[in-house]
Amino acid sequence: MYSVANSRRPVAKLRRADVYHRQFDYRDLFSQTFAVDTVRNRCGNEVALVSDRHGHSVWSRYSDCNGLLEYTCFDDDVLIVIGDRPKGLTGPSTQLTTDGDWLHMQFRMAGAGTENPLGQATMHVPSGSCAIFRNPSGIQTMRDFAPEPWKVVCLYMRPRSVNSFFGISSSNLSRDFRWMSESGDVGFCSHLMPIDTSSRAIIQDMMNTSLDRSFRRLYMKSKALELFCINASRVAESKQHSSGRSRGWSPTSNVVRAAIDIMKVEIGAPLTLGLLARRVGTNRTRLAQLFKEGTGVTVQAYWRRLRLEYARALLSAEHIPVTEAAARVGYSSISSLTRAFYKEFGYLPKEARRTDAAR
Repeated sequence: MYSVANSRRPVAKLRRADVYHRQFDYRDLFSQTFAVDTVRNRCGNEVALVSDRHGHSVWSRYSDCNGLLEYTCFDDDVLIVIGDRPKGLTGPSTQLTTDGDWLHMQFRMAGAGTENPLGQATMHVPSGSCAIFRNPSGIQTMRDFAPEPWKVVCLYMRPRSVNSFFGISSSNLSRDFRWMSESGDVGFCSHLMPIDTSSRAIIQDMMNTSLDRSFRRLYMKSKALELFCINASRVAESKQHSSGRSRGWSPTSNVVRAAIDIMKVEIGAPLTLGLLARRVGTNRTRLAQLFKEGTGVTVQAYWRRLRLEYARALLSAEHIPVTEAAARVGYSSISSLTRAFYKEFGYLPKEARRTDAAR
């Protein structure tokens, strides 16, 4: 049986009034008592609990809707968070924080969110996106509750757990995503991409399983491994992450890296050169100069290509209309996306799934 005394520090019980108003640290969820109290208060129902010497799984259904909240902890290295709430909430924001060197793999099936990696630009993660980031200084999640539903799965893990928990040696990883597991200070790294069809199916399985006892924990571990492998492989294939590498480009300036981070996580936002320059603490002329020196292309060309690649990935991986893909990447109309898309790739957006599958 997992002992609460094994958690890093004592934690106070949540009061019902505090449930969506206070700030707490994800690390507190490694305390079985805190995890049970949090799920019970948030769902308003009795909770199911499975525990062993390596951790615990705590879950319940919301009393006011057919949703699920579940926390599964393994030792002190891996936390799986499942949130499926068809009925949204209104009210003030809640902040969930963690400090120390953690890798965060987040799948937002429905509902957008905001991440604030400490010392970095605020990141907006749109609905339908997979965001992967690592920040040695810590991560703060901020959410303004809205009436819209949300459906999210998060994997929090220490980089060492890629080897100890998943059994994957860093030396066997592709260089393009070795930053996920390397020890030491790798700096801030991130990657944003659409959730693919395989990951969607895995997440639905996690949310719909009726397994309990030790079988449930084993099932969650196996599904977490599937999600990690599929999406780490996708990062390697795209060869894009926030250290600045994209299609072979290797900018060395911190200003350029920060600008690229903002563009990747705010893929559908109406960014301008002036706004981007202010966000990274410089002026338009200096940013344009540094960006061209570091990447070989202009800010506008990089931004356009990034949005079009994201639109192509959306259209290839999901059964969504072109209008939705256009809206997600910030194009005001189908015609404007179609013109830019055809000029860049040589075929129409509606042909993306068939064309990319044939390659």
